[in-house]
Amino acid sequence: MNSRNCLHVAIVPALALAASAQTLQQSIPGGPGFRFGSAVHVVPDQNNDGYPDVLVGAPGSNAGNGSLRCLSGKFLATSIGNSELWSLTPAVSANAGFGASIIEVASLTGTSANDFIVGAPDYKVGSVPTGALLLVDGATHTVAWTLTGYPHTRTGTSLAAVGDQDGDGRVEVAIAGPSTDGSASFVVLMFGSAWGSAVSVPASFHARISNGSAQYGAVVSSGFDLDHDGFLDLAIGSPDVTGSGIFNVHHANLGLAPLTGSVGLQAGERFGASIDGRRDFDGDGTVDFVVGAPAWDSAMSTNIGRAVVLSGARMLSGNLPYEIFSLQFSTSLPFTNNIRFGTSVRAIADLNGDAVPDLIVGAPGYVSPSQPTAKRGGAAVISGATGVRMVFIQGAGNEQLGDVLGDAPIDLGFDGYPEFGIAGSNADTPSTDCGTVKFFALFPVLATTYCTGKVNSAGCTPSLTSTGSASVSSPSPCTVTCANLLNQKSGLFVYSHTPKATPFQGGVLCVGSPTRRTSSTNSGGSSSGTDCTGSIAFDVNARIQSGLDPTLVVGAEMFCQCWARDPASPSQTSLSNGVRFVLNP
Repeated sequence: MNSRNCLHVAIVPALALAASAQTLQQSIPGGPGFRFGSAVHVVPDQNNDGYPDVLVGAPGSNAGNGSLRCLSGKFLATSIGNSELWSLTPAVSANAGFGASIIEVASLTGTSANDFIVGAPDYKVGSVPTGALLLVDGATHTVAWTLTGYPHTRTGTSLAAVGDQDGDGRVEVAIAGPSTDGSASFVVLMFGSAWGSAVSVPASFHARISNGSAQYGAVVSSGFDLDHDGFLDLAIGSPDVTGSGIFNVHHANLGLAPLTGSVGLQAGERFGASIDGRRDFDGDGTVDFVVGAPAWDSAMSTNIGRAVVLSGARMLSGNLPYEIFSLQFSTSLPFTNNIRFGTSVRAIADLNGDAVPDLIVGAPGYVSPSQPTAKRGGAAVISGATGVRMVFIQGAGNEQLGDVLGDAPIDLGFDGYPEFGIAGSNADTPSTDCGTVKFFALFPVLATTYCTGKVNSAGCTPSLTSTGSASVSSPSPCTVTCANLLNQKSGLFVYSHTPKATPFQGGVLCVGSPTRRTSSTNSGGSSSGTDCTGSIAFDVNARIQSGLDPTLVVGAEMFCQCWARDPASPSQTSLSNGVRFVLNP
């Protein structure tokens, strides 16, 4: 696994519909201007019905004051009952944006339920922007306390719970405070004991850090102990600093002293715009980091974006290169301008049952070739074990899906294969800036065809069809058949984990590199003459379960095409269309 250097996540025009073939479990839109889905946080069962639930922020609702909604996990799983368990629309200053960020903390109010801290980064004191943090009682779902931020900041833009750093039984919180007037921005570590006593963040902070820039520290993230000292650490992203962006890791228990860091590679790429650091991808026992750079460019396009996985162990030791692998859209494909891949990233628990964590990367600017003016947005779900894209999920209309990702998978079906939430907080479908949150199940996924076959010298177009379900465990076959081949000619199948749609030998090459191939076989058919009665078949499940190809794991995408002899063709080859499988359990 450590040998992986780069993965190109290619989305080709002919694959646009096939790529969204996984199951949409639920779609929950907001109202006009709500920006519903600006924060999506999975929480423990709120109503004792056995299902985990989901908190969703809507900072544009209530005329911009904002609100918090708790979605029923049972409804998300079964469509039974009410979609909403409870909601909160607190009294805040005009256009405060309550719900822009959400974290869960062990009870600060003294009840048995966990509490929630919710950011309102556009809160004002008089006419002065300060931002604010509101403590929501997890038992009563009411506001227990409000702390205002620093003057001329958007305190609460991003939040991270960093555990109990001072041993008093209360969780400390890291808070991003971006500047609104060009003065220095900062990140603050706030005492958990401040709730119920202090009235402002300045009166309750434990440590404060800045590099003097107005763009410092737009994103904070925690939930990991990088140096194994028993205390959670803090990751800080500053995507607009130093021209390319920076990503730093700090101690949370030692006055935010620096641990390690990395910088962007390309001017203006906004490295550090999204961060997650809760999983170990290379199995070395140290947490690794996923970092997005949504404005990454290339010589051919603009704002394509990229995401990288950085080795925590190598960052600590200073052992370059830090990258375990890099993820980006292929720059040779159309419709990649301004897709902003890497706007959001999540290192999540294992989705496909291979005991390795997986990744989701959002691209809210993605457009489908069939609707080039509609920003559908989307997100790639990627295997952390192989670096292979499992699925690419795209939105509908102008949903701009993928600017926010749910913070954890949620097993709605209790089958061991959890679902995941993807939001488009700026969705214009069905109404302007309504926002939407969607929950998807990775399995089951049916095979779909894509790409275009090449007319052979007999006037026929070789065509792929499939029967059965691609599976790593099913005893039943999954057979892909290529018909309309020339009779009594040799042929084989080629497959890979990436699609393609480029001119090749007078037809279209539907499978990207690197490719693997099956053994050659005779097409059969008529025993004399030349016609299109030939065909060959391939049992996908037999190949998967043979162990010959260790990359064929649950959730992996497999793109397959047939190649056969055509002596009368200038290239002497025949090419079929393509078929896409996602490997089911």
